Amino acid sequence: AIVVELAGSLCLGLGVFSRVASFLLFFTVGVFANLFHFDVTGVQEFPFGVPAGGAYAFEPSLLSGAIFFYFMCAGPGKYALRPNLL
Repeated sequence: AIVVELAGSLCLGLGVFSRVASFLLFFTVGVFANLFHFDVTGVQEFPFGVPAGGAYAFEPSLLSGAIFFYFMCAGPGKYALRPNLL
């Protein structure tokens, strides 16, 4: 997971292999991290309960997964080093 997070974020930031990197980051952070959070903390009475800390434990990884899903669909953008490379 650490290799995907380090290399994937570097590729995504530079705009090289951004769709592949965001696909791997989406599944690492957006799917597997949420499965871990749901396994450890449960659903924390989502959507009607209020957690003790004020936020659900799975919110940051769910938001990151949504952002990586957007980059997976949208692509690298016009300021990428290699915009047409995958």
